[in-house]
Amino acid sequence: MADVALQLGAVAIERGVVPVIFSYVPWSGFEQYGFRVEKIHTPAQLASKDFEAELCAFWNISFVIDVSDVRTLV
Repeated sequence: MADVALQLGAVAIERGVVPVIFSYVPWSGFEQYGFRVEKIHTPAQLASKDFEAELCAFWNISFVIDVSDVRTLV
């Protein structure tokens, strides 16, 4: 997890953005590295996607990156 957090932090600094992590689990692991983590607690997949869309609008998020794609950013 530390290597992914380091890469994500480096990309955020390089691009001048603030990462907001959407987590479908109670503890994502990114909290310990100081990232803003929004917990998504909805049982239905459709409802989760709706809530994710609301968070994107609230945070004015232009794009969402799947954590499995973080390594391709650097």
